[in-house]
Amino acid sequence: MPRPSLFRPEMAETLRELVAQGHSLGGVAAELGVSRMTLHRWMRGNVTTQRQPLKEARLAGRAERAANRAAEAERLYGIRHARNHKWLRLPPRPTAVDATAARATLDLLLNQESPGTREPPDPADAHDEAARRSAERRAARGQPVDAWQDEAWEGGEPVELDDPRADW
Repeated sequence: MPRPSLFRPEMAETLRELVAQGHSLGGVAAELGVSRMTLHRWMRGNVTTQRQPLKEARLAGRAERAANRAAEAERLYGIRHARNHKWLRLPPRPTAVDATAARATLDLLLNQESPGTREPPDPADAHDEAARRSAERRAARGQPVDAWQDEAWEGGEPVELDDPRADW
């Protein structure tokens, strides 16, 4: 046995009024607390009592909405073509770039120092520290001196090589 319908005759009148005011079927369904498909089922089930009057109400609602849109369009058109209406003329946007200013800006950008040149470097992470210690151990091993490395001052004192990491 099917479930009884929630449709009541007073709902049909409310439905017709809301649709005639220009509300959509989805909005009317939400107002009545049912789905839009339920409204379509009701219309299909009550063809003679509800469907034709609802179609007429929808046409009336659409005509009212169209009249409102037409009135708004006429209002806007009337504002635009009123005798005392004046359009503002804005100055044209510059299309060419001032070459002198562009060159000066480019020179400033190219000649500025990077912010990290005068600051000490960031502390090395654990991997870099391990690699540095390993390199120092390899360098500390005894290795034969090449002829080009055997430089000395006049007194026989060896010339110290500059350590590139000394400034760090």
